[in-house]
Amino acid sequence: MFIAATNTVTIHAAPGQVEAVGLMLREMIGSLRDSSGCLSYSAVQSHCNSNLWIVTGHWLTPSDMENHFHNPAQEKYAAFLNCESVRSIEFNCQLFA
Repeated sequence: MFIAATNTVTIHAAPGQVEAVGLMLREMIGSLRDSSGCLSYSAVQSHCNSNLWIVTGHWLTPSDMENHFHNPAQEKYAAFLNCESVRSIEFNCQLFA
């Protein structure tokens, strides 16, 4: 399997909101995982910092990754920014092709 692109979202949950953030992530991961060209898509909670969630997607092509940003499930990231469950959120992408 060759990976041409990755995207990473780092989410710091507000104190006491780790479970709420995890629930929101589980709801959106399934539909994002079904995006065309998705090789894998997951959310994991940090072992070192329980308030930290790391979401990672691996893509067959850069355009597959770019297209997934238009998935309606992406709108839930905006909801994170407007709720009190999240202290901070950071988006990163890397292209390998």
